[in-house]
Amino acid sequence: MSIPPSSGPPTRKTVREVVDALDTDLASVSRGVAAGTYAMWLGSGISRDSVPSVSKLLTRVLAYLQERIATADPDCPFRKALGQIFSLGMVPNVLREAVDFAKPVDDWVGLDEILRTLAIHYSRVMEVPVDGTADEDFLLWAAADVRALYADTKLVPDAEHLCLAVLALEGALNTAATANWDGLIEAAMDLLAGPGNGIIDVRVHDEDFRGPPVRCELIKFHGCAVKAALNPEKYRAMLIVRDTQVTGWIQSPEHKLTVQRLTSIVAERPTLMIGLSAQDANIQEIFSRAKKLLAWPWPSDPTAMVFCEEEVGFDQTKLLKLMYRDEYADHQAEILASCRIGSFAKPFLVGLVLQTLIMKMRQFISANAAPLLNVADADELILSLGTLRDKAADTVGVDHREFVLRLIGAASFAMTTFRTGEPESNPSTRYEPFSVQPVHLTLTGPASAVFELRCFSIALALIASGLRSGAWSVALGDPARPKEGVLSLSGPKGSTKVFVVRDSLLLAKLESSGYFKSSDANVLAVIGTDLPTPSQRSPRVGYGRTGIAVGREVSIEAMIRDAPPGGLVEHFLRQVAA
Repeated sequence: MSIPPSSGPPTRKTVREVVDALDTDLASVSRGVAAGTYAMWLGSGISRDSVPSVSKLLTRVLAYLQERIATADPDCPFRKALGQIFSLGMVPNVLREAVDFAKPVDDWVGLDEILRTLAIHYSRVMEVPVDGTADEDFLLWAAADVRALYADTKLVPDAEHLCLAVLALEGALNTAATANWDGLIEAAMDLLAGPGNGIIDVRVHDEDFRGPPVRCELIKFHGCAVKAALNPEKYRAMLIVRDTQVTGWIQSPEHKLTVQRLTSIVAERPTLMIGLSAQDANIQEIFSRAKKLLAWPWPSDPTAMVFCEEEVGFDQTKLLKLMYRDEYADHQAEILASCRIGSFAKPFLVGLVLQTLIMKMRQFISANAAPLLNVADADELILSLGTLRDKAADTVGVDHREFVLRLIGAASFAMTTFRTGEPESNPSTRYEPFSVQPVHLTLTGPASAVFELRCFSIALALIASGLRSGAWSVALGDPARPKEGVLSLSGPKGSTKVFVVRDSLLLAKLESSGYFKSSDANVLAVIGTDLPTPSQRSPRVGYGRTGIAVGREVSIEAMIRDAPPGGLVEHFLRQVAA
């Protein structure tokens, strides 16, 4: 059962549709994520294109049992187990009677329908014992071989996992809970921050909660196949799949601290569910317990519970009732309209990364964050950053992962060059965050760090202003070709390579390292601090109002000082074209 589309926002299938909503209907969610406020609950929907499905797991179970049937033995335990699976899995008689257990599973008549039926009841199916084996998890551990399925090092993180890692590195994601067994979020973090980075702390066993504070906790309340493969004595029993495990989990002494932690998270933090149906009894009970501690008011900012789904399911609606208690009956229509993202995980998370990065820069530009910047100028720059975000979203094709990797490479290239004056000599998937904390915390840090990020944000927004006005188009830089600039602009007079650095010393370092020459006729260098007195090494070439001057250096600090109030963008465009 689901809520009809008319009761909520439209379906958003593209990244552009998502970012448009994050600036309007979903602005509360956008602010909450950027501030690191939301706890994310993650389900199989984020790994659907990366790991074997439940149907694949069940196929391995069926094949394991079928291959071991002793046809001459009427009491064969494997045949008996298959029969019980069909019974508990509610497989219709017409399908059961058509199956020949003597044939390989792939040759069974009606296999697809059998698997669809079993998948609905898979937690009951996995309860089936096999006579002669003592392990309650025999079907999961031996027959399906959960380690081979979900702990395989060949599994590749998809766009969703990479986006979650970026959000964690940016300080926007600091608490997540997941029912997933795979280690793809951790693998994505290893790609972006290097192995042994210590940024994500995976918590499965209650003992895992001990230790110093971490930047991001990942609570895998149904277990972790990777940890179980490495340390089966401690983590094998933590793999939750059987019906009795799910229903008994909440009262299990082994999960007491996990239950307490999750209950506190629900009571204290707004919830963003991504790819999680919330049908399991233990998830429902966590929210029920949290309700008794502290119900959420309606309305709240950010929105207390949001589902990254195209439609809200029956079990998710139950969570809303638990979350809001008496408020739900009085505001049902409004709550249902506000809780649905209208998108699946892939486009939503890609859009959320774009929006979070832009929101951080917007906050550094805003009048409160940058009191020396004119309010009218700040408003115009904020709009220009939105244009840049929208143009980036428009370039996302069917391969979201390819776009995310390209974005990670370009963003890291730009930030590393800005901070060090030296792009990585061997480009990789390492990610250089804009800031490792939400903006409200970063702004309380050292003044020099705040100044750096403010300069970078204004520089990017000024370049985006030319995109917004139609003066030029903008393309992301490629770290594999660092001499082509962190950005490239294409205008009526040709293309220009752009380098953005913190100060003139780093610009000199960039030049001395051979990335560009001051005499290059197609270079625009943007620096944060004032330039030395202009000389022959900074030619001023006039191309007219809509062209791009070449071989130029522009200081953000000087431009803010020299531009008339409300005229910063116009001043920049004239300087670049003058």
